[in-house]
Amino acid sequence: MNYTNRTGLSDSIASAVKAFAQDYDKVGDYSVTTLIDSPRSKLLTERHGDKVTEDVSDLLWSFFGNMGHLIAERNTDASSIAERRFIYKHKGKQISFKPDLLERDPEDFNSFQLNDFKFTSVYVLKSALNGTPKVEWVRQMNFYVWCLNKLGFNITKIKLHIIARDWRMSESKREINYPAQACGVVEVPIWDKDKADKYCNERIDLYIESEKLDDDDLPKCSEEERWADPNRWAVVKKDSKASNITGYRKALPKANSFMLRSDAQQFISKRKDKDNLEVEFRKGESRRCSNGYCKAAQWCNQFNQDIAPAF
Repeated sequence: MNYTNRTGLSDSIASAVKAFAQDYDKVGDYSVTTLIDSPRSKLLTERHGDKVTEDVSDLLWSFFGNMGHLIAERNTDASSIAERRFIYKHKGKQISFKPDLLERDPEDFNSFQLNDFKFTSVYVLKSALNGTPKVEWVRQMNFYVWCLNKLGFNITKIKLHIIARDWRMSESKREINYPAQACGVVEVPIWDKDKADKYCNERIDLYIESEKLDDDDLPKCSEEERWADPNRWAVVKKDSKASNITGYRKALPKANSFMLRSDAQQFISKRKDKDNLEVEFRKGESRRCSNGYCKAAQWCNQFNQDIAPAF
């Protein structure tokens, strides 16, 4: 991985940001955060890492989150475990992970509660408080629990400490469903043993098998892994011209975002000018690929052949 510093951050800050970014790359064969993600994205980035470039300014929020972790670690009591790197050996591979904080269960001294700190948006905080935390967080925490159980730790509870970096007091006073505070604590259910065994072993096996494959043969990323918007259908005039920018024709008012083709066809059937209208397919955007979040996109045949062509 190559790093740039386009904004001119001080060398000390830039070096610290890079050090945190490289932390997981140096320990073990796989990190838990790698195993819950797309093997195509991770392996392509690893294989072409000497050609991948990232600016340190794009890593600042992650860096601030790590600083928060360090402050919490300095104030942890002696019975807790904060920011310790663990290695679990399984199927000939070293799986590394670093829980933010393991606190003694107040009702059982021989057990721990797993705490994790997440710095995110108000939208994500709101969803978590309403009972829908990000699915990758749930998977990550339960993968941690699975590994910790294998290492002899009994985990009785998972708690996510979620901080919204874009929270505004003015919005909390004005909007009914806006979070009252900039942070919240959400408990995540611990999976049963069979579910955890199945998921974790499947992910490890997937990576072991994927490592044997050439770039173009790697498992394709799912819609979830690509952060893909759903495909939609629009109603357009038959004689209208396509935009040079989007490749699509201008949709009729309130007719640019049907989830089902049949809904668009029904819309047409109710109009007097239906003979001059037709349905146009609108491909959903894969935001992770198209907006630069995946650094391996330029070497990805799935992106270049199936996703990148706008029309």
